[in-house]
Amino acid sequence: MYAMRLFDGTRAVLMGVAMLVATPVFAQDVMTPKEINSAADANLTETTQLSDGVNALLKSAQKAQDDDGVACIRKALQKVDPLMGVSREARGKVMEYLALPDVERALFELRKMDIVSAKVRQFSEEARNCVSSAGPQDGNTQVQTTSQALADGDDTEVLNDDEALVGDDPNPSSPFE
Repeated sequence: MYAMRLFDGTRAVLMGVAMLVATPVFAQDVMTPKEINSAADANLTETTQLSDGVNALLKSAQKAQDDDGVACIRKALQKVDPLMGVSREARGKVMEYLALPDVERALFELRKMDIVSAKVRQFSEEARNCVSSAGPQDGNTQVQTTSQALADGDDTEVLNDDEALVGDDPNPSSPFE
C-alpha cells in the first residue's frame, strides 16, 4: 500500500516537472492578448466589409432590375446575415475572456470568428458570381484562410480526385437483382 502511494506521488511529481519543462514550448505557440484582440478586430472589420459588399451588390442588382441576380444575392445574404451575428457575438466574448484573463477561451472565440470569416468570404464570392457575366453559379467557390489561429487547429486536406470522394465499386452488380 505504501509502495503504491509512493509510486503515485512520484508519478505526480514527474508529471508536474514535465509540464513545467513543456510550458515554454506551448507558450511560444499561443498568441498574446494584444495579438488576439487585434486579430479579432481585423477579422470583424473584414467580415463586416464583405457583408456590406453583398448588400451593395443586392442594391445594384435591384437598381438594374436583375431579378435572377437579386434572388441569387438574397440567397447568399440569407447565409451571411446570421454569420455576422455570430461574429459580433464572438468578438464580444473575446473581449470578455481577455478581461478575465482567459486566453484559451478567447482563442476559441477567435477561431470561431475565423471560421465565420471564411464562410462569409465564400458567400460573398457566390454573390459576386450572381451578377458576373457567367450568371448564377451557386457553390462554385474556393475559400482560402490565412489566420494563424485557424491554421493551428486545421487538419483538413484537399481532395482533388473525384474517385477519392465517391470511391470505386469493385462489383458493379447489385445485391438486389
